[in-house]
Amino acid sequence: MQKTNKVLMFRLNLFIFLVLITLNVSGQSKDSLENILASTKNDSIRASILNQLGYNYITSKPSKSLEYAQQAMTIAVKTGYDEEIINANLIFGIVKKTFGEYDMAADYYFTALRLSEKLKLKDKESNCLNNIGSLYQTQNNLLKALEYFKKSLEIERTMNDKAQTSIRLYNIGTVYESMDSLETAYTYYFNSLLIEQELQNKEGEFFALYGISGIETKKGSYDKALVSINKALNIAKDINNLNGISICFNELGALYKTMNDYSQAITAYDSSIYYASLISQRNNMRLAYKELAAIYRTKENYSEAFRYLSLYTSINDTINNLEINNKVAEMESRFEIDKKENEILYLKKTSELNARNSANEKRNKYFLLITFILCIILAVSNLRRIISDTSTILIYSAITFVTLIAIAYLLVVSGFYDSGFTFYQFFIAFVDVITIAILPIFVFVLMAERVLLRKHLRTAKEISEQIQEINHPVSEATVLFQFENEKNQLQVALKDLVCIEANDNYSAFYYYKDDKIKKELFRTTLKNIEDQLQDFDTMVRCHKSFIVNIRFIKRISGNAQGYRLHFQDLTFEVPVSRRFPKDMLQKIKSGI
Repeated sequence: MQKTNKVLMFRLNLFIFLVLITLNVSGQSKDSLENILASTKNDSIRASILNQLGYNYITSKPSKSLEYAQQAMTIAVKTGYDEEIINANLIFGIVKKTFGEYDMAADYYFTALRLSEKLKLKDKESNCLNNIGSLYQTQNNLLKALEYFKKSLEIERTMNDKAQTSIRLYNIGTVYESMDSLETAYTYYFNSLLIEQELQNKEGEFFALYGISGIETKKGSYDKALVSINKALNIAKDINNLNGISICFNELGALYKTMNDYSQAITAYDSSIYYASLISQRNNMRLAYKELAAIYRTKENYSEAFRYLSLYTSINDTINNLEINNKVAEMESRFEIDKKENEILYLKKTSELNARNSANEKRNKYFLLITFILCIILAVSNLRRIISDTSTILIYSAITFVTLIAIAYLLVVSGFYDSGFTFYQFFIAFVDVITIAILPIFVFVLMAERVLLRKHLRTAKEISEQIQEINHPVSEATVLFQFENEKNQLQVALKDLVCIEANDNYSAFYYYKDDKIKKELFRTTLKNIEDQLQDFDTMVRCHKSFIVNIRFIKRISGNAQGYRLHFQDLTFEVPVSRRFPKDMLQKIKSGI
């Protein structure tokens, strides 16, 4: 319960401090300002001074503060002094919030915010956002409060306004304390205190110390909490901040209650009620009533407990009226609708354009993917022309694929994409890399294929020319081939034997007979035939399936997949191993 009360107390009172600097008060005394007001006839100066006076009386005489702000509003509207209209609305909102009239406070705040955005006054816009955040905090809508406080903090940091930054840090700390994120809250409070001490701003130090004391109480550091809250109370008394004095006594009451010192707690809460009543600060009074009811119930003084509970219920029903809370949300909705009204047509057109662009982009991606697949098929097809074995193709493909993955990974982790490292973002990056890499890879494959093919064709041509230039002596030898079936034999002259081809368990003999190529099949292995021809150098085994007579070779062609032998009267080409051309040339050059 103490935690909830503390949170509510923060929300209700921070906002008053927020507006201290909101109006950019010069620090002049009330008497000095009133003397200037009486002596000047300039409407702009009068409106500004009236608002400064309104600000000065916020914590001590809220009703008088309203009178000054109303006078400033009248002059500002008449003269068109928009900045003072904003300031007057902020004063109205602060006072109405102090009185618990949240619907009216919200109306004034959003009116001021709308005008600030229209005039592009970032400092005023920040103050309005901050005040709205405080209003939401008072109503225990912590997420909304945090949203508005952080928006305001971002603006102040952009403008490098330390005083205003400190206020936002403090307010965000109060929200985190309400959420029981004590370490986070303490960090925000402490950073606020450092800034205020640097600026020597007593009122800022008061709020920071007040926040820190609450954290120390919750953490059980009672001695530290007591020191911090007493420092805050002394500052509040020095600057005559009645609201600050009231909330310090409420904090003291909470601290003593935690320590089970009920006598001291009751005294502190009574003091808080006294100072809150001087400025009609209902929020502080509500908190004190609730805590006093709980203390008296613990002390079994039920009559006093009932009396304070009745006071709490009465004031709480007024402040937390459901209809009023709904009106605050309605004010925000109305503000957002007004803000967006002039953008509807533009957003509609933009939405339609984005939809068309998205559809086009989707079609383009499909087209690119289809193109990529076709390019890969074509590239692999070309690759088969210059690389003979599949394993080499797979190795090169894997290297290329891994390289593309690495590039995509580096792009994501290096921050090239703003969304951070996710699987989806990595996939998008990979698709982008592939899209860019398709053309270079494809061109490289084509160029490599052309270069290597030209090289192999040139080699084949040179071999063919050498074959034609060399005169092979004709052998008059005759070979009698023996086969597995001893009854079958074949006797053929070497000058007529063209080649022998392995065909399953048979071997096909191609030889000239009556000036025509004849083919005969015999049941035997090519190895058996090779052994029978080992004494004849013109017969060379060029492939696992062929033995050829090199004197019949007319031409050689081929590429990286292997060379091909061409014979004058054969309808097919004979494949050869990669080493065959060199061996053959060596035999040709040796005089075969």
